[in-house]
Formats: sequence, structure tokens, C-alpha cells
Amino acid sequence: MFAITGLPPFGIFISKLSILIAGFRTFPVAAGFLLFIVAVVFFGFFRAVTPMLFGLPAGPTSDVKPSGWTTWAVAVSLIFIIGMGLFTPQPFDRLLESAGATFLGR
Repeated sequence: MFAITGLPPFGIFISKLSILIAGFRTFPVAAGFLLFIVAVVFFGFFRAVTPMLFGLPAGPTSDVKPSGWTTWAVAVSLIFIIGMGLFTPQPFDRLLESAGATFLGR
């Protein structure tokens, strides 16, 4: 939940903070307005999510068993992710290195 909203220490927070700092350097009034809007969005998000996380269920609940297809899809995705983490294909590795070099200005 915190990563989705862009709270620290996640990468989305760093990018939002960088944009906000650059905004305050160039257009302080617009950046202040943006900061206010972001605060309103955070408040609304937490106001909607808090009852879902800590409130009581709205109605009766039942135990639902996942289907075989659901389990299979999660298992295949997990195997793919672990495989890509351990054995990155050479073309994909070159693509990632090229993208990193582009962002770092090399």
C-alpha cells in the first residue's frame, strides 16, 4: 500500500520528490499548489483504504477456494520471475544495461 501511494523509501517517492524540488526551483506557486493537491489525494486514499483494512466486513464472509487455473497462473508467473532473476537472457541483459547507461548519461 505504501509503495502505491509513493511514500518513502520507495522509488516512486524519490521521483515525486525530485519533480517537486525542480518545480519549487522554477515555479514555486505551481509547485505549492501541486503539493496541496497531492496532500488531498493522500488524505482521500487513506480515508478510503483505512476502513477496508481495519473495519469490520460489510456482510457475511465465506471461504473461497482458488481454482486450479488461478493457482497455475500464479505458479507459472512466480517461476518466470525467479528464472529471470537467476538467469537473465543475454539480449535482455544488454537491453537493461543500455537503458541504465542512457539514464546515467554514459
